[in-house]
Amino acid sequence: MERTRDQGVDYATMVLHLENQLNWLRKQGCTHLNLEEMPQAELHKLLEGVYRIVPEGQAAEASPPPQEPEGLKEQVRELSEQLGAEPQSPSAQPDDRPTPPSLNAPSTPAPPSTQTTTLEALQQTHHNCQRCALGKTRTHLVFGEGNAGARLLFLGEGPGADEDASGRPFVGRAGKLLSKMILSMGIDRPDVYITNVVKCRPPGNRNPEAEEVAQCFPILEQQIALINPALIITLGNVPTRALIPDIPGITKVRGKTLNYHGRTVLPTFHPAYLLRNRSAFELAWQDFRTAAQLAFSQ
Repeated sequence: MERTRDQGVDYATMVLHLENQLNWLRKQGCTHLNLEEMPQAELHKLLEGVYRIVPEGQAAEASPPPQEPEGLKEQVRELSEQLGAEPQSPSAQPDDRPTPPSLNAPSTPAPPSTQTTTLEALQQTHHNCQRCALGKTRTHLVFGEGNAGARLLFLGEGPGADEDASGRPFVGRAGKLLSKMILSMGIDRPDVYITNVVKCRPPGNRNPEAEEVAQCFPILEQQIALINPALIITLGNVPTRALIPDIPGITKVRGKTLNYHGRTVLPTFHPAYLLRNRSAFELAWQDFRTAAQLAFSQ
């Protein structure tokens, strides 16, 4: 414990690392560790929160461990350059695009179906949805993906061109950045759930209109109820205001915990905004660290 304090690792971070390791070990079917026979180098890595221990009998070559957040910060900045991110200019503005009040979720949305008991059944029910105009222009309905029992649910605005083509959420430039930032929390992307407010791409990546949100919102409500996440992370203005109407812009509410029907919501910047505005990275890292503490301390 003295060594941990000397390295500057606070107690909450240490507990988070250990909990993540235990969850990973359980998934691998490992029920115990023989610390006395563990090589010193591996024990050292275990104490620093790196997943390098594999169950007895498994392949000897372990998967590369997640890197520490500080190293990932540099990788994400390099990724933004490789993906063609635009350098920030003094006139660059945050993604506080005006959102008309009508965009907020309807005050009396259609009640969720009581007969849908799984995400797969819910997706099958709506895979041919044509309730709004977006159904006529989409290539694929992008329902969402990830762990059906995830503690973290990431909520975006709507699919873009890459997502519309693949049928998966956040797979384009912004999606690659989001995956890196999730990894910085010490968890893998498949362990969280990712979806959007609207499930079909608005033409030209415009903001979804009020009717489009109203038609998709009951689906989102059922997703949230079925997943039952400990924390919902909203990415930008549109998803934040869809859940919680009449809040100020994202720059004023990011990093603050909000409440949606008894569930904790943490707004942060959309990854696409970060690709255009590199100076906002540090604030985003703070939000993701807060999210990790909130999700795994409950």
